[in-house]
Amino acid sequence: MKIAVVSGKGGVGKSSISTSLAKLFSKDFNIVALDCDVDAPNFNLMFDVKDKRLLEIIYREVYKINNNCIKCGKCLEICQFDAIEDFKINPILCEGCGACELICEFNAVEPIKRESGYIYEGFVGFPLIWGELEVGESGSGNIIEHIKRHAKKHNAEVEIIDGPPGIGCPLISTVKDVDLAICIVEPTKSSVNDCLRLIDTLKFFNVESLIIENKKGMNNIQYPFKIFHSIPFDLDVPKLIANKILLCDSNSKVSESIKELYEKLKEFI
Repeated sequence: MKIAVVSGKGGVGKSSISTSLAKLFSKDFNIVALDCDVDAPNFNLMFDVKDKRLLEIIYREVYKINNNCIKCGKCLEICQFDAIEDFKINPILCEGCGACELICEFNAVEPIKRESGYIYEGFVGFPLIWGELEVGESGSGNIIEHIKRHAKKHNAEVEIIDGPPGIGCPLISTVKDVDLAICIVEPTKSSVNDCLRLIDTLKFFNVESLIIENKKGMNNIQYPFKIFHSIPFDLDVPKLIANKILLCDSNSKVSESIKELYEKLKEFI
């Protein structure tokens, strides 16, 4: 079973909850954990992975102009991304569409491979696979696809996936084939509005979702959707995270609530 922990916006406690769920599920099931928030992965930080193994380097195709160039200017005219200046292609701005290569009559434009991200694996009592997007690069969705392919080799009973925030391409790559999405929301208007958009996105992909309220009591708000479980607001949580203590391993009131959530989620397996 594939379970993705997602949120409409960042900062609502998604990763703090998903790391604890991974630890709890690992006690009863054969699991693999995936960190698909490749723009800002932190599973490896929370689990304090000491020995990580590079599984794969992800490349994307960009273009460069070689010495055959006669500076006719056709490539500048056709480039929709303003990636060409002084007949040099900026690899960060280049989207790899290949229009410049097609328009050139002198074979002056050629494709080159550029590192865009990396896939790593560590063991923290269970396999943990995560991706890291290279600085200035795009293609989060592609890296997430590679993470999921590497996870298949473990043939785990349960995959716990920490997804990216928002509803863009990275989120779609993460949830399009999961069995259950756990949506984290906090009692703020912005979080509620973003969660509504997330719910609509999940419905489009026919993904079952459960809404988990985090930081209950921080603010009074009426939710326009059903809350499956609530986790209380606790000022000790930032201190626990700073010290790399999983919420489920602490003596806080949040710990008991997350354990209760886990018991409820086991019924879906």
